[in-house]
Amino acid sequence: MIGICRGAQLLNVVAGGRLFQHIEGHPSIHDVRLRDGRTVMSNSVHHQMMIPGPNAVIMATSNHAHTRLSAIEEPEDTPEVEAIFYPELGFYGIQGHPEFGHGATTRWFFEQVEECFFEGAR
Repeated sequence: MIGICRGAQLLNVVAGGRLFQHIEGHPSIHDVRLRDGRTVMSNSVHHQMMIPGPNAVIMATSNHAHTRLSAIEEPEDTPEVEAIFYPELGFYGIQGHPEFGHGATTRWFFEQVEECFFEGAR
């Protein structure tokens, strides 16, 4: 199962994760660091942030010094979870929008879907 934006947030909560209810200053186009260490571009329009649940594999993060977390107290350097995978549930979620058009987000989205569902990210 794949969740995009709010779908990712919803399935993350169903899987035992939580959400920051509101973050401020999250840019719509920004760098994302993938599990393999690469930095790629992503697009997004969310103002919530996923907090991983048990057994989650964090697939991508971003860290924006100008983003402020307003829901619960966290250290300023807490990375924003941009993509997540729950192997036992067969669920991959991405905060960005690969459907906005062919581009950087679309490419790494499909790379990660292949890794999660066909190569077994663990």
